[in-house]
Amino acid sequence: MTQAYSLKETSTPEVEPISVAEVKTFLRISHDGDDAVLSNYIKAARQFCETYTGIAMISRDFKVSFDISGKALRRNYPIPKAPVSAISSVKMVSYSAQETSLESGAYETDTGFNRIFIMNNGLNAANQRAIEINFIAGYGENASDIPETLRHAVLMKTAQMYESRGGEDNPTGFDIVDSLLRPYKKMKVYS
Repeated sequence: MTQAYSLKETSTPEVEPISVAEVKTFLRISHDGDDAVLSNYIKAARQFCETYTGIAMISRDFKVSFDISGKALRRNYPIPKAPVSAISSVKMVSYSAQETSLESGAYETDTGFNRIFIMNNGLNAANQRAIEINFIAGYGENASDIPETLRHAVLMKTAQMYESRGGEDNPTGFDIVDSLLRPYKKMKVYS
């Protein structure tokens, strides 16, 4: 059985993993006429790679809410975006939308497996609708913080999108992107 949750990105990256100049060099583009298109493709390629793997490349804020309606308070809550660098807050949300922040001693963070453990120290899940975790995930704030393999996957996906913009399909291109991303792909968490 899977744990029901919703995930929301609460801040956006300041930079992308690769630059327009890098893409232009890779594709041997010498004009500036497609810079805006390439910029959009870079963002879409990063989003594709992040969705496919379950990771965040550039560090930013996220919020995950777990439905605990009518359930006993669980001890283990997986965080569905990696790598987690910090937990900003953990809150219990009642049916009337009242939020109760948990003290840092009421939970433990396991960044190695991207999860938190709730210490049951008298916490009562009755009348609670959700547990909300605000966290930061990503490799860092700069493109240079991202593993080169992931940066290259974004570059390859951007190139694939640019070269296929006329509607031609390029299945070989995805094979290359898939092989670059596969080691980073996170497994689904079951409870």
